[in-house]
Amino acid sequence: MGKPEDIEQQLEEDEDDEEIRKQKEAEIQKNKQRQIFLENLYVMIAMLLIVILAVVTVILKGVLFPDEKVITFIPLKQQVKSDITYTGNGFIPCDGYVPSPSWCDFEPYKVKMQRPY
Repeated sequence: MGKPEDIEQQLEEDEDDEEIRKQKEAEIQKNKQRQIFLENLYVMIAMLLIVILAVVTVILKGVLFPDEKVITFIPLKQQVKSDITYTGNGFIPCDGYVPSPSWCDFEPYKVKMQRPY
């Protein structure tokens, strides 16, 4: 067998190898943790850039293209003297004649009539 000195030397080398292996594992773990932190940081920066880009886009749209208010609503004369007060026919053009007679000048209700009335 081996001499006691050889065995002690072998044990010391094994302990040194174990210590070196633990140091390498600790370094690998440290690098992994750093990589995870950097990946999280990159994601946060990307999300921040997306939010900032969205805000800048909305602000530029408001500044460069202001809303022009085009008023196209013109209230129409409603039928009065009706028993149906709240939920009824509402606007009835041409005194209720359907199809619109030739004397009615309400544009959406002009139709081609077979014979004049």
